[in-house]
Amino acid sequence: MERLKVKITDRVSLEVLIKGDKILRSRLLKGEAERGQKHPFIEAFVPYLKGEGDVNIGMESLWLEGIRKEVIVVWKALSENTFPGRVITYSELGEITGKHPRFVGYCMRINRFPLIVPCHRVIGKGGLGGFSYGVDIKRELLRFEGLSV
Repeated sequence: MERLKVKITDRVSLEVLIKGDKILRSRLLKGEAERGQKHPFIEAFVPYLKGEGDVNIGMESLWLEGIRKEVIVVWKALSENTFPGRVITYSELGEITGKHPRFVGYCMRINRFPLIVPCHRVIGKGGLGGFSYGVDIKRELLRFEGLSV
């Protein structure tokens, strides 16, 4: 198993756990990542880091064993309907997928692939909503993407 880190901002990095050709899990960390790591999955973050698009990693590269099909539907819809600088509410994502907004919240809460499945872009009607890594990191990521929150 490989453990790679990607610097996102000066205060947030992403750790990616890889086994073979699949990402097992990623998690956000406070603090800077090591520099100079090379791997095709790391290269897939370059457009995002340069502000030129999203992370270029598809669902086929994620270890999805044990994840319900309904959750994957919500994750795919999120990836297809947002991009850096564009957020969506739990209700809007629920309407797109035919799922209850609380189920959408559950899908975001169990997301083990942050940034790849951009759960930080899902907000509440009246504010940012929650985030497994803390609202401060959610706010930092959204600011990195050009939103004033």
